[in-house]
Amino acid sequence: MKIKSVFPNSEEAVSDFLASTREEMFNALELFHNHVKYTVSLVFRLLTAVFATFGFSGSSNLQNMGISRELFQLIASAILFLLFPLSIISILIIGRYYKLYVSALVFAAEAHKSVGLGDNHLWFREIYKHKQRLGKHFSEDKLIAQRTYGWLHSWILYSILIGIIGLVGIFTGIMILLNG
Repeated sequence: MKIKSVFPNSEEAVSDFLASTREEMFNALELFHNHVKYTVSLVFRLLTAVFATFGFSGSSNLQNMGISRELFQLIASAILFLLFPLSIISILIIGRYYKLYVSALVFAAEAHKSVGLGDNHLWFREIYKHKQRLGKHFSEDKLIAQRTYGWLHSWILYSILIGIIGLVGIFTGIMILLNG
């Protein structure tokens, strides 16, 4: 008894599969970038809102609203202090999204290599070079971890940016409390 192929045209099925691996990779990258974009936007908005409110609120304006300057400084510094935990949580979340992207990248690279199309994309070639550098110590988990958390990849650079913003929030909050 001869078994029929599930796919009527195997070349078309392979082509569709490879296209889906690339699409999955780019969707994961888009998810990562969207979260980074919204996180950076949120922390900058909070900083800007506190600075703008603090800058435009003179003592007479605060008294007209029934808020003492000390209470306002306490609220402003509390918001600024919260930027740091928000930054840490955001760094952890974008790290997971970036790891998802790298996993999809490695999967797409391996799928393309299995049909002889491994060198058709610079990102795929980078994965193969990294795999060769690992040599006998290669494992997909190690490759994904090193590519995810390695220096000069976008997760690290975005994490530094978000961390700096969080630290600016803490130091500014301290300055507001001390100068009150």
